[in-house]
Amino acid sequence: MHLKTTRQKENGPRLSLYVAQREDCRSCPKRELCTPNNEMKKHGRAVSRFQEAPRVEVFRRKMASEEGKTRFKLRSPVAEFPHAWLKDKLKWVRVRVRGWMKVTAEALWVALVYNLQRYFALRSC
Repeated sequence: MHLKTTRQKENGPRLSLYVAQREDCRSCPKRELCTPNNEMKKHGRAVSRFQEAPRVEVFRRKMASEEGKTRFKLRSPVAEFPHAWLKDKLKWVRVRVRGWMKVTAEALWVALVYNLQRYFALRSC
């Protein structure tokens, strides 16, 4: 199997595509388990692999540590409550529009409603 191509979107993960030679796949004894319906017109089996940025790996290691888990437990209720409130009170489970600008506008309206609710609740205390 050899690397055929690599693609990366701006600030996104890198996608590497590996492909095998047709002859290698046709002569493989495990072909029926691996690619039984592949007619192999162009090449053998293709496998794609996402490679995340190094900073993502650092973050995952940090969050896997005991300190990271403890910190996340403290942050979780604060961060998750607005999501639960939006789902329950506004019935905002999914976006109702299409297109980047419309989705952004809808999300901003929902955030504004939540923030105003919090503002008025805290102001009356």
